[in-house]
Amino acid sequence: RHARRFYEKYKYPLSINVSARSFKDKKFIESLIDQLAHTSITVEITERIFMEEEQEAVKHIEMLRELGIKVALDDFGTGYSSLSYISRIPVNLIKIDISFVRQMLEDRRIRVIVENVIRLSHGLEIETMAEGVETQEQVDILRDMGCTYLQGYLLGKPMPEEEIIKLVSVV
Repeated sequence: RHARRFYEKYKYPLSINVSARSFKDKKFIESLIDQLAHTSITVEITERIFMEEEQEAVKHIEMLRELGIKVALDDFGTGYSSLSYISRIPVNLIKIDISFVRQMLEDRRIRVIVENVIRLSHGLEIETMAEGVETQEQVDILRDMGCTYLQGYLLGKPMPEEEIIKLVSVV
């Protein structure tokens, strides 16, 4: 409810994380749809959601997307990562895990992985976001690779709702 009120008042896009357990619950999905339909709020899910009931998860994602709710695949590259998921699940955004962003400056192989995840995602018409951006060098490299969005302490630290409201009220 807070996310929808914030969006309606300030029109800034927001993201909310949804657990695998909640995402499987049809009542939760229906409530989410009621609360977030026709907003710019993105629902972030992890690949774990697809491990047990892939068809049901895809159905829920499609329901959300039909109402204009974006869906992001969070922490991509860790845990259960599979290229087959990218081709089968209808997400809007892939979030490249912070562990890759942190290592890509020192490890050429990790940099190649990040670059190719970005290239593959864009080829499938999926936007990308790099998590954990903390240096200007990371910004420059990720920009050169074509990463759609960046997230991290360099750009802004997490803050309480009251501080966010103060910040956007000034802008």
